[in-house]
Amino acid sequence: MKVPALKMLRVTVVLIAALLNLVGCTTPRQYVWSPPPEGVIRDKVAATAIAHAIWFSMNPWKDEPSEQMWQEHFDAIRKGNTWYVNEKSQPPNSLGGEVTIMLDARDGRVIEVAASQ
Repeated sequence: MKVPALKMLRVTVVLIAALLNLVGCTTPRQYVWSPPPEGVIRDKVAATAIAHAIWFSMNPWKDEPSEQMWQEHFDAIRKGNTWYVNEKSQPPNSLGGEVTIMLDARDGRVIEVAASQ
């Protein structure tokens, strides 16, 4: 049995249209960002820089020392998924308190800001 050429052309066009429709109907998967396994705050330099920005955004009236000064006078220690950024030990009988800023290493959230007198 011979199939007329026009009928074969119609079948081909319908099949191509159906395939193109299927391809067009699938929505592309949107990229969803997730933090890397080691977290977004990966080292003590980054943790100290973030703590510096947080402290002086909370205290805009103070003279802001350079980030380099913070890197020299503050220390960051990671315990689990938390960075503890605080001042290195002060000399005995010195005036003033200490600042401690706790950051979540996984996503960069501020957990706590504490200042003692």
